[in-house]
Parts: sequence; structure tokens; C-alpha cells
Amino acid sequence: MKRTLKQIRNVLTALLCSASIGYAQNLVQNPSFEQGTIPTGQSQLHLATNWTHYKGDCIANNPNIPSTWPSSDLFDKNATSSSVGVPSNVWTTSAGLDERTGQRRYAGIWNQVDQTFVNDERIRGTLTTTLQAGSYDLSLYLARGKNHLTPSTLDPVTKYQVEVVLRKGTDCSLQKLIYISPSLTNYQWQQYATTFSIIDSEANIYNRVEIRIKHFTFSQFESRPNVRTVFIDDVSITPIVCTLNPAYSYSIGCDKQANQAVIDVIGNVVNQNSQWNLYEMNGNSIADQDIISGPNPIQVLSGHQVQFRVPNVAGKYYMIKHGVWTNMCSWVEQRRVFQIPTFNNYVNSDFTMEFQSPVAGGAPSIEVTSADFTNPVSNWMLFYSYSDLPITSLNGWTYAGVVTSTNTHTFSNLQYGVYYMVRHISKHNCSTYGYTHKKVYGYAQRMANNTTLEALDIYAGKMTEEEYVAFEKMIQQEQNNIQNPIKLYPNPATSVVNIAKNTSVGEHKVTITNQFGKQMYEGILSNEMNINVSSWRKGLYFVNVHTANGIKVEKLLVE
Repeated sequence: MKRTLKQIRNVLTALLCSASIGYAQNLVQNPSFEQGTIPTGQSQLHLATNWTHYKGDCIANNPNIPSTWPSSDLFDKNATSSSVGVPSNVWTTSAGLDERTGQRRYAGIWNQVDQTFVNDERIRGTLTTTLQAGSYDLSLYLARGKNHLTPSTLDPVTKYQVEVVLRKGTDCSLQKLIYISPSLTNYQWQQYATTFSIIDSEANIYNRVEIRIKHFTFSQFESRPNVRTVFIDDVSITPIVCTLNPAYSYSIGCDKQANQAVIDVIGNVVNQNSQWNLYEMNGNSIADQDIISGPNPIQVLSGHQVQFRVPNVAGKYYMIKHGVWTNMCSWVEQRRVFQIPTFNNYVNSDFTMEFQSPVAGGAPSIEVTSADFTNPVSNWMLFYSYSDLPITSLNGWTYAGVVTSTNTHTFSNLQYGVYYMVRHISKHNCSTYGYTHKKVYGYAQRMANNTTLEALDIYAGKMTEEEYVAFEKMIQQEQNNIQNPIKLYPNPATSVVNIAKNTSVGEHKVTITNQFGKQMYEGILSNEMNINVSSWRKGLYFVNVHTANGIKVEKLLVE
């Protein structure tokens, strides 16, 4: 049997449509009316499998029209009656109307208006399953038919609207209107579509789909008699498969000026709606019962990329819940927990240092100035040595003093001919402790070009919180020792007096004078010394300990 190109095209189109509908999981059974017996005349829509007439049923204004009265029509290319043929039939214009995608059929409904009543036709199809909560796509193809009554007058085009309603079986009280089309002006096929949602309370109710021409009362028609006719084909209701992705990436930084941890988050994909909820958590958990801040989030932000700021408290836990949704897809979320780290960002502990040597004589001084005034911790320590020592450690250097919490300072009343090292300890809210050492030598006079002396050497390093605490304790002990730099025993002494150094580093010059200022002894105290006083006269002597902070005097009694 030979087939025309048009027939081959229709078969291929039908196959493609069937595949497409199957892939999209169309819930409408027999959506193109192709299955069922061939009609022999009008009012035989029921011959399409899973489709039924509903003329008058559930229509309050037509209580006397029984629902069993067949009225709606099924059009078939193989029909023996030309009134229900394809492409030409009683409703089509002279251009006719081919089947859309099926092999031969489509359906039709009409509303007749005369002097006594309005005839509302509607058809109902069966769904493969009761609709569950979720979102759905509705699509159907419609074409307007001609007014075949004679005599008749066409009504305004605003009267050709189609409604789609969900039903539960034959129940008249349970219905959900899901679509009202614009008024039809097309006499050939045109797709009409929308999306709709079933909420949880509506789930497991609707299992039928009803298509009808929008009802108008008898008095609303401007002219009578009249018939409004509509052809229907390829009805589909398909679930919308939601593939929302709430996954996101993050980074945690620190704002040292505000002392805040900064959490930047960005969705891995761009979503139509994106909401971020921040919670304070009791540990590394995403469970609701571990939310410290209660059921409500601390902060809510919207957008594809947002930034949260929280107090910079190391070890604190926060959860960010990222929810995404669309008009048709409900909220899905990802939860992630973050622990605020101990930040170890760079801290600038550099400084400038100048050795000031007065032209007119007098004690020299060292002026130091921090390179970064924004650091809340800016502590200065001064060490000295009579020999040139490396500054990579404190070994051999004698502690002379400390000044805290200032960005500039002048160490004064220093000595010539001495090496001085300054340690500058810095820290900001987003760093650990960092320090810089600089060394300078105090010449007896200014250099030939009359400029101040700059640092001879520079060294920078870092220390942990624990190291800094231990260092502070050591410095505190050193400061206490400076107040009493030596141990003197026995005192009173008869033959030998022992002098021991309290401080842990450096050397002290020691001189002993009698009551009349005569110097009895001079030496360098490195750790401990023993002095024979057996030949000294009995009486009071003064032990002078020379430190960077001045001369400390202890009294010695010789018996």
C-alpha cells in the first residue's frame, strides 16, 4: 500500500509525539483521542477510550440536563459521516482542520445559545494516577470552529475562552480550576499551556481532567441564536521534575579593623530564588536541637552570593542553611557548619629606629616608630650588649626595659659604646604575634655627615600565643629582677662576700665603694663572683650595679 508524503509525515510526527509524551510522563490517558471505536455520527465522544461526556453534570444553571445525555463530539478521518470527518466536518471552515499529531482523530465541544437555554458541553479525561503534591505542566492544542447554526450571528471573540478543571471522579464539589485560556481567534491548531501546583492538602484527590468552554449566562450573549465551537487535541499533564541544587562554596576571612570573621558564600549554580540563614551552633552539628540562637536565624540574606560577618571568636560554631526554590519547585536546602579558626594572617611588625646623639653632649636615645599604626598590640623591648651579637635570638643580650601599647617611643638615657637591640612585638585581630629585631651601635659622636645612625641589622620572626605568654612571664620576671639585679650573701660578711646575678642574660658592671666614696672593687658580673673582704675595715660599703636602666645600689656590711 502506497502512502502519501503527508501520511508519512503524520505517522512520523505521531511517533515522535508519543515518544516525547512518554518521556515527559504524560498523566492523561489517550491524550490524542486515538484509541477507541470509530464514530458514526455526532455526540459520540465517549467512543474515545478513557474520555466521557459531561453535558449538564455539575452545572447549576442547567439542572434539567442529565449528564448521561451524549453531546460532545469525536472527529475521525475514517468516520462514515461527513459531519464528524477529518479534515472537514460540520464545524470546520472551508480550510478544514487536519489531525495534529495522531493518525486520524480529535475532539470537539460546543455551546448553543437559543431563546430558552445555554447548552454547556464539557469532556472529562482520565489520569493514570491521582495527582500528588508538586508542580505540573499543562498543555493542550485548541482551534476555533465556525458557527454552524442558521440563522445565527457571531458573538464577540471574548466569548471563546476555554477552562481546564481538575475533578475527582464524578464528584461535583471537588474541583480545582487550573487554567483559563485567552479567547480563541485561531481556526488552526495552537498550543495553550500553563503550570500549576498541588499542595499537600490537595494530594490524592484529583484523578480526572475536565475541558470546557467558559460559561456565560443567557443574558450575557449579545446576539442569539449562536454556537461557540472548539476543537481539542493532544492534552497533557506532566509532573515538573525539580532538579534544584542548593550546594554552595565558602571561604572564611578576617577583618582586622572590625575584629570580625567574614564568611563569603556563593551558590554552585544560579537559582531563581536563593536564601541564606545563619545560626549559632552548639558544636559541629547541623541538627535543629543544636541551634543555640533558637529556631530563628541570626541573619537572613538573599542572593546568589552573600557575605556574613560574625564576632572573631576562635572555636565558635555557626551553621549556614542555603535554601533554593522556584514558583513550581518547593524549598530544598544544604546545611554546612563552620568553626571560626584562629587566624594566622600576616602582621607587619616592622618599624623605623634612629639613634639620637645630642650635638651638645648628653645621653643618647633611640626613637622607634611602628610601620603599622592599626595594630592594637605594639610592644617595645630594649636589650643591650657590650659586644656585637647576632639578633636572631636573645642569647647574650641583656634585657633593659619594655614599653607596651604604643606605636612610637623613645628610649632615653642610654650609653655610648654599647650595642642596642630593639624587639617590636605586633599583633592584630587576625594574626598571631610577630616581631622584628633591629640593632644599632651607639658611637661616641655623630657620623661625619651629621646624620642619625640607622639599624645595623634586621631580623623578623613569629611566635605563637603560648610562646608569647611564656615570653611575657619571662619578661615580668626580668623586670622584677631588674629591681633587685643581684643577690648579695652573706651580708654581713667577714671574709668573703658572694654576688650572684638575678637576671638571666647579659652582664653587669659592679663597683664597690666605702662610705667616703673610695672605690674598693670593680669587675664584670657574668653569673657569680666571690670577693675577699677580709682585709677591709669593718663598716658599711656600697655595691653599685650598672644596668641599662641606671645604677642599682645595695648595702654591704663588713664585720
